[in-house]
Amino acid sequence: MPTEDAARITVRQLGIGSSAISAVRPGTRVSLEGPYGVFTDTARTAPKLAIMVAGIGITPVRAFLEDARGGCRRLTPLEV
Repeated sequence: MPTEDAARITVRQLGIGSSAISAVRPGTRVSLEGPYGVFTDTARTAPKLAIMVAGIGITPVRAFLEDARGGCRRLTPLEV
Protein backbone atom coordinates (compact mmCIF):
# COMPACT_ATOMS: atom_id res chain seq x y z
CA MET A 1 0.00 0.00 0.00
CA PRO A 2 1.47 3.41 -0.91
CA THR A 3 2.26 5.90 1.82
CA GLU A 4 3.53 9.49 1.77
CA ASP A 5 7.14 8.30 1.56
CA ALA A 6 6.96 4.81 0.05
CA ALA A 7 5.31 2.80 -2.71
CA ARG A 8 5.67 -0.73 -4.01
CA ILE A 9 5.34 -1.72 -7.65
CA THR A 10 5.49 -5.03 -9.48
CA VAL A 11 7.02 -5.09 -12.96
CA ARG A 12 6.98 -7.89 -15.48
CA GLN A 13 10.33 -7.92 -17.28
CA LEU A 14 9.47 -7.78 -20.98
CA GLY A 15 11.55 -5.05 -22.61
CA ILE A 16 14.29 -2.47 -22.17
CA GLY A 17 12.35 -0.27 -19.73
CA SER A 18 11.08 -3.06 -17.52
CA SER A 19 14.54 -4.70 -17.55
CA ALA A 20 16.08 -1.44 -16.34
CA ILE A 21 13.52 -1.18 -13.54
CA SER A 22 14.28 -4.73 -12.39
CA ALA A 23 17.95 -3.74 -11.98
CA VAL A 24 17.09 -1.06 -9.38
CA ARG A 25 17.96 -2.35 -5.90
CA PRO A 26 15.31 -2.34 -3.16
CA GLY A 27 15.57 0.81 -1.06
CA THR A 28 16.87 2.97 -3.93
CA ARG A 29 15.22 6.41 -3.97
CA VAL A 30 13.39 7.07 -7.23
CA SER A 31 11.07 9.76 -8.59
CA LEU A 32 7.66 8.90 -10.03
CA GLU A 33 5.35 10.98 -12.23
CA GLY A 34 1.88 10.63 -13.65
CA PRO A 35 -0.58 9.52 -14.61
CA TYR A 36 -1.73 12.75 -16.22
CA GLY A 37 -5.19 13.91 -17.19
CA VAL A 38 -8.57 12.88 -15.90
CA PHE A 39 -9.62 9.38 -16.87
CA THR A 40 -13.09 9.12 -15.36
CA ASP A 41 -16.57 8.96 -16.78
CA THR A 42 -17.58 12.04 -14.76
CA ALA A 43 -15.01 14.12 -16.71
CA ARG A 44 -16.60 13.06 -20.01
CA THR A 45 -18.34 15.85 -21.95
CA ALA A 46 -19.50 14.02 -25.09
CA PRO A 47 -21.97 11.16 -25.51
CA LYS A 48 -19.62 9.11 -27.74
CA LEU A 49 -16.09 7.87 -27.13
CA ALA A 50 -13.11 7.10 -29.34
CA ILE A 51 -10.41 5.29 -27.40
CA MET A 52 -7.20 3.82 -28.78
CA VAL A 53 -5.13 1.52 -26.61
CA ALA A 54 -2.35 -1.01 -26.97
CA GLY A 55 -0.85 -3.74 -24.83
CA ILE A 56 -1.40 -3.58 -21.09
CA GLY A 57 -3.18 -0.24 -21.57
CA ILE A 58 -6.36 -2.23 -22.21
CA THR A 59 -6.70 -2.90 -18.47
CA PRO A 60 -7.74 0.60 -17.32
CA VAL A 61 -9.71 1.17 -20.53
CA ARG A 62 -11.75 -1.97 -19.96
CA ALA A 63 -12.59 -0.84 -16.43
CA PHE A 64 -13.48 2.62 -17.76
CA LEU A 65 -15.83 1.19 -20.40
CA GLU A 66 -17.52 -1.15 -17.91
CA ASP A 67 -18.26 1.83 -15.66
CA ALA A 68 -19.15 4.33 -18.42
CA ARG A 69 -22.52 6.08 -18.38
CA GLY A 70 -25.03 4.01 -20.25
CA GLY A 71 -22.63 1.10 -20.48
CA CYS A 72 -20.78 0.10 -23.60
CA ARG A 73 -23.58 -0.67 -26.05
CA ARG A 74 -21.65 -0.37 -29.29
CA LEU A 75 -17.98 -1.26 -29.50
CA THR A 76 -15.99 -1.37 -32.72
CA PRO A 77 -12.56 -2.90 -32.13
CA LEU A 78 -9.90 -2.10 -34.72
CA GLU A 79 -6.76 -4.14 -35.17
CA VAL A 80 -3.72 -2.24 -36.46
